[in-house]
Amino acid sequence: MKNQEILAWDIEVTKRCNMSCSYCYIGKNKKNDSMNLSTARHTVEFIRKSLISTSKKNEVSIVFWGGEPLLNVDIIIFIVKSLNSLEKENYTINYMVITNGTIFNEKILFLLKNNNILIQVSIDGRKDVHDSCRHFKSGCGTFEKVINTIEIVKEKYSNNNIHLKSTFTRNNFPLQDTIDFFEKFNLKYKVTPVSNQNQKKFEEEIENETENMINHYFNLLRIEGASTKNLFINSCLRSIFYKKKNLYPCTSGVNSFCIDINGDIYFCHRFTLDFKYQIGSVYSEINFNKFKEFNIRSVNNRYECKKCGFIYLCGGSCLYTSLQKEDAHSTNDIYCSFNKSVFKSLFKNLLKLARDDRESYNNLMESMDIPKDTSILEKIKMNNNVMPVKENSSFSKISKAVLYPLDEDDGIIYLEGEEEKKYIANTTTMVIWDLIDGNRTAQEITQEIANVCEVEFETIKDDIYGQLAAFQELGLVEEVTAESHV
Repeated sequence: MKNQEILAWDIEVTKRCNMSCSYCYIGKNKKNDSMNLSTARHTVEFIRKSLISTSKKNEVSIVFWGGEPLLNVDIIIFIVKSLNSLEKENYTINYMVITNGTIFNEKILFLLKNNNILIQVSIDGRKDVHDSCRHFKSGCGTFEKVINTIEIVKEKYSNNNIHLKSTFTRNNFPLQDTIDFFEKFNLKYKVTPVSNQNQKKFEEEIENETENMINHYFNLLRIEGASTKNLFINSCLRSIFYKKKNLYPCTSGVNSFCIDINGDIYFCHRFTLDFKYQIGSVYSEINFNKFKEFNIRSVNNRYECKKCGFIYLCGGSCLYTSLQKEDAHSTNDIYCSFNKSVFKSLFKNLLKLARDDRESYNNLMESMDIPKDTSILEKIKMNNNVMPVKENSSFSKISKAVLYPLDEDDGIIYLEGEEEKKYIANTTTMVIWDLIDGNRTAQEITQEIANVCEVEFETIKDDIYGQLAAFQELGLVEEVTAESHV
């Protein structure tokens, strides 16, 4: 652990904020403290030593947080200028500023342009929705200020270096209105639910709202071609198509950490609210022994996650929100509802797109830089006719095998505890699955389907036998021996 590679640092340059958002996780007791020059110097030196001693990629990302970080822009300028000296040693530094968008001037514009800094602006949607949650301490809305900042950045800086972020509440419903609002900017954006809104109805409504959002995404895909603007959906698509397991909801405590205004180090900016979560300091080092008590962050150690078919796609919910419930093994119900709905809708739409509009499907693959051999269609094809099945063979389902229906036409079959291995099941596949009972032979299953569908046995035999062989190859069923029948 001492040589753990750290690829990103969140730097909290101030706790000051000029706004009073209704859902802010900090609450109303915000402090007015900021990072001073001495701490900034130690922060730069600590990051430099960390990069030199652990980095294998010669690259690190720096994200400036607050409060509102641009209230302490001079410290940001100092840190950026100091870290840029590392480029002489062949290191690449990528910068990002998370801002509420209400503060902007020529000094900030100069900082962004001269250092190719990505800026993420928080905006929750149309004016009435945004101003209901995101307002100044006086109660006045901030929408007009934020829109003005976005337009200036687009005009004088770069469309590619600005992202929009919405934290949605029930005020955003129908959620599609917020999506339509963002699409007009022609900028990359993402929408995520507020994590501390404990409203059961909100959780229940998320599924329908999310399904509508995903359906709209695919409808546009068919009409206008693939889009890379919705960062959240694109991230989920990559989780589906790439083989890497998502064991964590984010990289905090894995290969990224947060430095607060005092130089204390935490897993992420949310943990800076409680000193008991401090794991080090820029004045000393990181105490990696403290990691042991946070091993439960992995979805493999969270009991709710282990029951879910989307376990390795989602990565679980925020550890900080779980700890607020005084149960680190628990999950955030709102996050769970949202992520399950997203992946369920994505699977359903991907299957339909692959079947009905191959050109649009291939365009999506290309736009996401997704290797063809990891596409859904290829996965299905790879599992056809993988081994011969005898006509008199019978099969029983593995006890851990689960069929998770997506809708009346499609589903996902997986093994509990091995959710990274998913088998996409269409209507025919699910019918075959239902007929597997440990008694019926491959021939009998095929004959039943042939009778119901009113087709000749020989015309479907190879397909049915191939599907049964695929189940066996995937470890979802096992052949019933003569002894087990006795």
